[in-house]
Amino acid sequence: MSEENYPSNFYHGIPNKDYVYVDSNLDNAKTVTAEAFQFEEPVRDDGYRELSINWNDDEKSLSLLFEQKKENGKYHFPAGVVKLELILVKQLLKAYIESKELDYERRKIEGNPYHGNLLLKNTTPKQARIKIRNGLSLIAEPVIENPNCI
Repeated sequence: MSEENYPSNFYHGIPNKDYVYVDSNLDNAKTVTAEAFQFEEPVRDDGYRELSINWNDDEKSLSLLFEQKKENGKYHFPAGVVKLELILVKQLLKAYIESKELDYERRKIEGNPYHGNLLLKNTTPKQARIKIRNGLSLIAEPVIENPNCI
């Protein structure tokens, strides 16, 4: 992965309000729990599981997430979106990135040129997966509410 292809931060959509926690230790900021970082099945041919993200190339990246709808017409991310700084991910999870247990990519999809994935090796031990998900939740900025769902 060439660093020049990646902006300094990315967004991750929150599909479930149960993944949002009002943290009294942070002036009642809405924060995200580790459950928001579920790496999806099925496992890809390269052995990774995906966690969908949007690279923050410009302001349209965030608005596109807010406007995404499911087949049933409901918003895909009614609980909002969190922003993560790539440098913090790389610092906190350095050992997992260096060992290729954790990686990231840009993978544009139809209708979303900002799309990418965090990638987790399917063979990553359960306790390491938990640590990675907890780490992501700790460095995620407070939830940005979906203006279409307020």
